Amino acid sequence: MEDRNAFSWNSLIRGFSVAGQKEAALKLFQEMRKEGIVSPNRFTLPGLLSGAVHAGTLHEKFRSLHSYIIKVGLLMDPFVATSLIAMYSARRTYEESKMAFDDANSVDVGVWSTMITESMNNEEGEKALELFTEMLDLEIKPNRFIFSTLFKACGELSALEMGKQIYGYCSKSTKFSDNATQNSLVNMYSNCGMIEEAVKAFDLIKKPNVISYNSVISAPAQDGLPEKASEQFKRMKLHDLATDDITILNLLTDFNHAGLVKEGLKLFSLMEDKYMIKATYQHHASIVDLLARAGKIDDSIRFINVMPLKRETSIWRIVLGACSKHQKIKIRKQVQSDILNVSEISIIINTQFSKQSRSYN
Repeated sequence: MEDRNAFSWNSLIRGFSVAGQKEAALKLFQEMRKEGIVSPNRFTLPGLLSGAVHAGTLHEKFRSLHSYIIKVGLLMDPFVATSLIAMYSARRTYEESKMAFDDANSVDVGVWSTMITESMNNEEGEKALELFTEMLDLEIKPNRFIFSTLFKACGELSALEMGKQIYGYCSKSTKFSDNATQNSLVNMYSNCGMIEEAVKAFDLIKKPNVISYNSVISAPAQDGLPEKASEQFKRMKLHDLATDDITILNLLTDFNHAGLVKEGLKLFSLMEDKYMIKATYQHHASIVDLLARAGKIDDSIRFINVMPLKRETSIWRIVLGACSKHQKIKIRKQVQSDILNVSEISIIINTQFSKQSRSYN
């Protein structure tokens, strides 16, 4: 290419990054700098940094880009700052992503939104809430993505009062009208055990989607109120919304907690034939738990033995716990033996795999 301008350099770098060829992308970036005709700009770095997000390990050369970005003054650009924060966060290096955020010293809502989201992605919910407080002190107006993330944080931390305060703030804004934010509010109330509030929040949604219904169905499921979950499920079907695997799992959880064995088994049997949903390991585990909790230990074992999925140790532990509760000593010993066999088989397979890998290398 004779006439290599910024656009052509950036396109090539981003193309290699997206294709997972991070070394080639880095080499091009170094060539671009060495040639010196065109300087890297605000579009060059995000394309390059995206390669590090998908890299197996965070290459030191990628880390050195942080210093380069500061040196040339590009960290003040929100596009570059968010890309750098996301790069560190994707590699589970939260402290470094926070350092990049602090270095940016930005008042751009997108940068703050990225940092709050990445805090949640790294299980730093409390820090996400702290960042929100700092935002308000700086008079930066939150966007809808921030509210959705904050409600999730409050739900996971059971920070109900904080959640109510945030709701009071955002309910005055048009940014609260989107489904994602309203769904996250329903989830927050559900996780905090506030069933009535969750239903009220759901009723405010003008056009509820599948995620909306899954959120409100999960609320009574967590508190063992089957009639309320079933009522919402009926409303969902009246609106011709397709049931998904999460809907079924929430309902099974509800039937499980309420001890409704017949209803749970019926729903499970309809999954593939009526709702065209393939049962996952979680669905099977829920049925095992449903039967075991009800004292139907033999039925739960038979169900495990005909499962089309791999029988993990964890599913046998469900039965083991029920054996202790219902004083099934003989069955308990057999289950313990089964758990031991599963564990031994896993160890043998892993050992053989390791030997084959070493031999191959």
